[in-house]
Amino acid sequence: MFANHTQLHLVAVHPPPDKKSHLMQHPCAGDDLPCSHVCTQTAHSPILQKINQENESHLYTCLCPPAFFLDNERCTRMAECTFQTFYCHSSNTCFHNSKRCDGVKDCRGGEDEDRCDGE
Repeated sequence: MFANHTQLHLVAVHPPPDKKSHLMQHPCAGDDLPCSHVCTQTAHSPILQKINQENESHLYTCLCPPAFFLDNERCTRMAECTFQTFYCHSSNTCFHNSKRCDGVKDCRGGEDEDRCDGE
């Protein structure tokens, strides 16, 4: 939609609704936001409306900016690995390439031992 080097700038030109309005009862509209960076309303249908009222987490989706990943509704910066290191997705850590395919699972999820020996 947008090139990586561009930014989207939104401007609200209408005054915000009254704090007592039903629009302000959404989890993304309060002072105590459930997400660390971006909180968006989840699309819903009349069928799901009753379910959503019973389970507030279905009313919103948390999103993260580039170079971050979502972990329990909080955005965490991705580790910046060097050329000589291997990135472990499951633990967000970097290990030296010499630890890759060495028979020892250094990554929490063991991805440093995946696809070894031509698998």
